[in-house]
Amino acid sequence: MSKQVAALIVEDEKGVSWALDRLLRSMGYDAVIADNGQCALELIAQRAFGFALVDVKLPDMDGTELETAIHKAHPDLPIILISGYIPEDDGVVQEWIKAGRICDFIGKPFEHADVRKAIERTISLFTDR
Repeated sequence: MSKQVAALIVEDEKGVSWALDRLLRSMGYDAVIADNGQCALELIAQRAFGFALVDVKLPDMDGTELETAIHKAHPDLPIILISGYIPEDDGVVQEWIKAGRICDFIGKPFEHADVRKAIERTISLFTDR
């Protein structure tokens, strides 16, 4: 997967989406922001993304509902869940990681290094295939 790939950020908190956008662009990715689940689904239908960072708590749908919709339409799109509401050791999160439905999980508040590591792990999973 080339670094010029588009990354989808699904996040309704403006400060968090801004920070993720800046970080991804500094890593060489073309970042696109969706502030709700419906917008994310429309963007995914219109263009290809290399991976998606998806917040668990969105205004129009739960991030796990969005993950299910994305997985159904684009099962090969790598998803990294982000949440300040559920812990990394949550049963659903662990089950989805084991099942390959999500590639990684980032808890809020996050450090840029944690986001970089999650993206690098996710990209390496898909370039090794």
